Amino acid sequence: MTRLLSLAAFILGALVILWMGVAVAAGHLLASVVMLLIALAYFTGGAELLRYQQATGALHAALEQGGDVELNSWLDALPASLRNPVRQRIEGECVGLPVPVLTPYLVGLLVMLGLMGTFVGMVETLSGAVQALEGSTELSAIRDGLTTPIKGLGMAFGTSVAGVAASAMLGFIATLSRRERIDVSRELDQQRDSRFRNYSLSHQRQQTYSALQQQADALPTVASQLTALSERLGAMGEQLSQQLLDNQQQFQQSVQQDFQSLANAVAESLNRSLADSGRQAGETIKPVVEALLAGLERDLQQRHQQFDEAANARLEAMSSQLEQSAATIDSTWQKGLENQQRANRELADAVGQSLSSSAEQMARDSRQLLDDAAQRSAEALQAQRDAEAERLQQWQAAFANAETMLSAVARSLGEDAETRNAALNSVNQQLLEQQRQQLEEQQAAEQRWQESVAARSTQLIDALQGQLQQLRDEEGQRGDAAVSRLETLQAAIAEQLSQQQAAEQRWQENVAERSSALIDALQGQLQQLRDEEAQRGDAAVSRLETLQAAVATQLAELGNSLEAPLANLIESASEAPRVAAELMEQLRGEITKNIERDNSLLDERRELMSELASLTDGLRDNSQAQREAVEQLLANSGDTLKQLGERLGDSIEQRAGQLAELGDQLAGSALELSGVGDTFAAAVQQFGDSNGELLAALASVEQTLKESGERSDEQMSYYVAQAREIIDHNLLTHQDILARLQALTDSAEQLELNMNAEGAEA
Repeated sequence: MTRLLSLAAFILGALVILWMGVAVAAGHLLASVVMLLIALAYFTGGAELLRYQQATGALHAALEQGGDVELNSWLDALPASLRNPVRQRIEGECVGLPVPVLTPYLVGLLVMLGLMGTFVGMVETLSGAVQALEGSTELSAIRDGLTTPIKGLGMAFGTSVAGVAASAMLGFIATLSRRERIDVSRELDQQRDSRFRNYSLSHQRQQTYSALQQQADALPTVASQLTALSERLGAMGEQLSQQLLDNQQQFQQSVQQDFQSLANAVAESLNRSLADSGRQAGETIKPVVEALLAGLERDLQQRHQQFDEAANARLEAMSSQLEQSAATIDSTWQKGLENQQRANRELADAVGQSLSSSAEQMARDSRQLLDDAAQRSAEALQAQRDAEAERLQQWQAAFANAETMLSAVARSLGEDAETRNAALNSVNQQLLEQQRQQLEEQQAAEQRWQESVAARSTQLIDALQGQLQQLRDEEGQRGDAAVSRLETLQAAIAEQLSQQQAAEQRWQENVAERSSALIDALQGQLQQLRDEEAQRGDAAVSRLETLQAAVATQLAELGNSLEAPLANLIESASEAPRVAAELMEQLRGEITKNIERDNSLLDERRELMSELASLTDGLRDNSQAQREAVEQLLANSGDTLKQLGERLGDSIEQRAGQLAELGDQLAGSALELSGVGDTFAAAVQQFGDSNGELLAALASVEQTLKESGERSDEQMSYYVAQAREIIDHNLLTHQDILARLQALTDSAEQLELNMNAEGAEA
């Protein structure tokens, strides 16, 4: 649908350009140039949007393909401009797909070209009209001269119509293309979470974590398999010893049977054929035979003794080597455990010292902050008192001036008649009553204002105390959580070390049991070989020596192969406390930073509380001073009015004409009183402004506390990530150890096969 609408709009714009070009540009060079530029810009934008729509269609067609595909081959089918952005969006990055570059500029350029043609045509038209009017004064000549310029108006407005129409159609096509690209982008995002989910970075991280979790779950199974393998090795050693014993017994029985049959045959032949001569020959050679037998017996005994000594020496050497190896491993484990315990004690002492020093520093800072706040409050109070004293002096001066003026008026009116005394007294009474009512209303307003200020201050103080208590509770909980995590980590490390030590102890016990079993088997074989006959003794002794050499070689190779894994195991075990110490050091540093930041926040809040208290005290003092000034003003005004009444009683009849002037002066005093009221209103407005500033400061403090909580959460997530990295490192170390143990198992099985083969040959 987008393709059809775009094609229709493009054809419509091209037809408008062609129509305007044929209509107004024929035979006019300037109009032809402008129309050519408009057509060139229009077709350039159309070509770019066509490529843009083709790329969008290729992406849509690729997304419509079903089934699982390989990402690289699927991306190769896309246009080159979309491969990298699509790959990044599939991997989970927020990257936008490419947009047309020239089209927005060309849309504006088309409008500008149309306007340029219009302006040029208007200039040409107006210049031609001027020439026609100036060239002749006849009406027909002027009409003929204006015909050509007026035709230029068609060219002017024709280029404008062509430019605006082309710009509108190109903008419409661009809007349709962008909408289609947005729809395809949404479809790509949907398939990213379903079809291409295996290629996203988050899915790969989840798979990696699952694989590590499976490896961790498989560790107990591997340990049980190793235990079963050790049991199999022990059973195979016992079976090998039993096979050696059975083979030796069979060999001895066969030799005895052969010698017995040979002796019987020789005896029978000698008895049958040489009974008499044999008896004589036997008597003759008897001394020689006895000497030969004695020599053979001595030789056989010497060889047996040499063989016993050599076997005992080799067995003692093997036992001493095994004992030395066990002692070395025990000492190494003991040193590692002592180092770990010493490091843990040092770390605990350091943490305790750090916490105590932090508490002392916090106490010192709090005391210093309170002293500074008290000093600043005293200075502010003194400044407020000085300002109020100066303001009181100004008021007293103003009242003195008013009193002087009233006295002058009284002296000037002293000659008025007594007939006006009653009227003036009534006027005075009314004025006094009005002033008293105004003062009472003002006092009531001040009282309400003070109560509202006190209530609001109390609410602010309670809110700040609640927030401070909540912050202390949260920091305490975080500190307890950090300590518990440190204790958990330390317990896990200790448990891991104990497990490794137990495994090493079991391995040593198995080796000792196998060595003792092998020694017992060899001693039994040697004891049986002493009873063998002289002719087979040498061959059995040589075969046993060969077997002992092979066993010694295999045991030496086994010891050499076990030496490197044990060294690596000890090294990794010593590395784990160091990594834990580094992590605890980092945690301690972060905790110290959090404590310092919390101390600074507490200091700021204490400063705000002290400033709030100073403002409240200043307002109370200000209101008290104002009340005293008003009372003094009332007293002075009452005395002055009484004196004025007494003086007016004597001269009211003589100065009746100045009553209007007195009314004006009284109006001026009323204006002064209204000025005092305005001053009170300004003070109230100023307090409202200061209260608004205080609320804004409290809002900023609340925002700071919120940011502090967010930073604490980020630090906690960082600690979790560090702990996860340490766990991953331990898992990799365990995998390496298991691989080495597997190699040792293979070498042990190869040794078992070699010993079975040698036993079969024997």
